[in-house]
Amino acid sequence: MPMLLVRCSCRIVFLRIGDVSLLYRVLNPMVRALLRSPLHSLISHNTMLIHYRGRRSGRSFVLPVSYARDGDELIAFAGRESKWWRNLKDGPVVELRVAGRTLRARASVETRRRAMIQADLTTFLTAVPRDAMPAGVKLEADGTPNQADVEAAIEGLAAVRLRLLDAIEEETR
Repeated sequence: MPMLLVRCSCRIVFLRIGDVSLLYRVLNPMVRALLRSPLHSLISHNTMLIHYRGRRSGRSFVLPVSYARDGDELIAFAGRESKWWRNLKDGPVVELRVAGRTLRARASVETRRRAMIQADLTTFLTAVPRDAMPAGVKLEADGTPNQADVEAAIEGLAAVRLRLLDAIEEETR
């Protein structure tokens, strides 16, 4: 079973991936609050809030996710075992909170085109190297992701692209 390394109070704790959902349930409310606060710049350079609706339930969800910018699009990744990305398969318009600004974006999900996912994951991990270890990807000495690891990692990932449409409100500080 894959493992996730978590540093907690100067001790290192290994969690099975199945236990990570508990960790996220504890951390996500704090991350959401931080990203909505004037202190958002501490993490908002590569962590955003995505606000979407459930495809079947119509319920509203707000989830913090890591992202990398690629031109006028943002790239995010989700484990295929997680469910949130499935709500974006039909290409809905979602609301994002990015670097203190609220933006609208058109979502798309890719799970089949390996070359596209591999290129996106390379771009993503180059911009957000802290996510390399949880993805099972080693970084080379120059900071680039190991391509053999990237190729292996894409089997369990869904690539989420968010094409920015417009700003809803100007930056608030």
